[in-house]
Amino acid sequence: MRRFDQARRGTLPGAVRTGARLDDAAAEWLRYVEHDRDVKPSTLRHYRSTTPTSSPPSPASAIEDITTAQVEAWRAELVGANGRPISNRTRNNAIAVLHGVLERSRKVFGLQFKPGG
Repeated sequence: MRRFDQARRGTLPGAVRTGARLDDAAAEWLRYVEHDRDVKPSTLRHYRSTTPTSSPPSPASAIEDITTAQVEAWRAELVGANGRPISNRTRNNAIAVLHGVLERSRKVFGLQFKPGG
């Protein structure tokens, strides 16, 4: 149980408490794809509409606290702007964007593990 307590406090060797929130990570990722990767305007619009601004569990959550269960629950609850269910393709696309956000957060915020993984 001691290791779990250390992990929760961010004192586990190799663990990092960044203080970064999911909305910080999403904003950084959008900046990165727009300026560093120079994606087309249509791709950027798509990314902005898909970026997880209401992701698991909330935009104000610390990125290192996001769990796989929260990501799966978020994916299952995704609905369109009209409140109707969306296709699996759109759900998978949202997961791919979230993956990009979390991968970028590892590089920028120095996480030693993959959030949500």
